[in-house]
Amino acid sequence: MPLLVGLEQRARRSATAGSLFRLGWLFGFVFFVIGMHWIALLSEVAITVPWLKYPAWIVAAAYLALYSGLATLVGIVRREDGGPVGDATASVPGAPADAMSDSTGRFVLTDLPAGSHELLVRRIGYGYSVTLVELRNRDTTRVSLALRAVTILDEIRVTANQWVRGEVEELQHRLSHGSVGRVRNADDLRGAGSIRTVLFDFPSLTTRTQPGSYSVYMTRGTRACSPTIWVDGWRSDVGVLEAYRPADLIALEVYPPGEVPMRYQDFGSCGVVLAWTRYLR
Repeated sequence: MPLLVGLEQRARRSATAGSLFRLGWLFGFVFFVIGMHWIALLSEVAITVPWLKYPAWIVAAAYLALYSGLATLVGIVRREDGGPVGDATASVPGAPADAMSDSTGRFVLTDLPAGSHELLVRRIGYGYSVTLVELRNRDTTRVSLALRAVTILDEIRVTANQWVRGEVEELQHRLSHGSVGRVRNADDLRGAGSIRTVLFDFPSLTTRTQPGSYSVYMTRGTRACSPTIWVDGWRSDVGVLEAYRPADLIALEVYPPGEVPMRYQDFGSCGVVLAWTRYLR
């Protein structure tokens, strides 16, 4: 409980700091506009700049800009079984930034525009949630919501075309029946520091440094050659694969010659590396 109270207190202090900043900006801007207006009048200079003719409108607009974005939204994200969901991203259109839920599932969004808005909450491994919230200036709205746990492959199946669904089905089969040393799933990849580290972790692979890059080799006894690299079912190279982080991958497969899946056998004389990303659609 002290952690949750502290989180809300920090949110309130953040909102107060933002209010003071905008209040200072408002006074400075108002004095500037009024000053320019009266200088022009006293010097009998025709005011040709439209926004200097109507300082009252400028003041009103500045007032609305100051006080239209002071709502706070405090939410808690749970699983369907009631457990908290941490590291979920919460966002509201017009908000200065997104918020991330903590280990208790709690998040805080500050400096939000008033009115009816859609709250989007999403996390990898869960279906996303869209909730309509009513926000009021200088007030805190509270919301609680639940996310349904799904596998990443299930998420891909929902939005994928027929070709991708076929690839996902084959990948699911290989993940279920793959032997240790051939397949790494998302859980295996999550803590890796780099793609090169992941590749080096496969017993049959080695990497060799080159100026500005490195090459990947498949080793079998004393023989070493370059395996074909595929990313999301498309033939690629180590440079493209290196552009991803390990956390971007849902699976990485390595097959030596003779064990290459049928679809890739025509390109697998030296084995294949199959990388599958979260962006597969």
